[in-house]
Amino acid sequence: MTSPNPTFPDLDEIRGRYGRIAADLDLRVGRVRTLDWNSMTPCRDWNSRDLLAHVVDNHRRVLAALQDTPLEEVTDSEDVIEAWRAATADVAAALAEDEKALFPVRFYGTESEFATLVGGMLCTDTLIHTWDLCQAAGLDDKLDEAGVEAAFELLKSFGDAIRAPGAFGPEIPAPADATLQDQLILYSGRKVIGLD
Repeated sequence: MTSPNPTFPDLDEIRGRYGRIAADLDLRVGRVRTLDWNSMTPCRDWNSRDLLAHVVDNHRRVLAALQDTPLEEVTDSEDVIEAWRAATADVAAALAEDEKALFPVRFYGTESEFATLVGGMLCTDTLIHTWDLCQAAGLDDKLDEAGVEAAFELLKSFGDAIRAPGAFGPEIPAPADATLQDQLILYSGRKVIGLD
């Protein structure tokens, strides 16, 4: 049962949101044509396989923080789809256990509950890269609305810190009629076709 204490993360909300975001990416992964795994994504120098490998690595990274074990990144010889499905199943299983979900983990110099890390960084990373994969593979790029809202709030809370080299590019101003999803994507430095 989720604790009513407001200092704890809302486990039911995080579990539901992570589950939807992971399922949305998995649906798109299953629709990528073989040739499109080599297609370049909006992320500089990453094709579709590179992008999914990065998402898997971040899943493995948060699991390694929980388990206090070394990170094992995706290798060139791994089946990246199989690796993705195993990683998301492992995260979901850990998140389903209250003790693990509320366990404090250290991640890049900060400490938070495992569920907070999943609901914050991992959901945001997976959500935005779902959009990236859709651009590379020509797939429907509609994202989970609650996920978009949470990701946008998280990124805005970091301010210019997200603009570091290797992270997000400069914010692109959003037109007045932009949807929240488009605002998020533009905030992350990605161009949205039709909003030039």
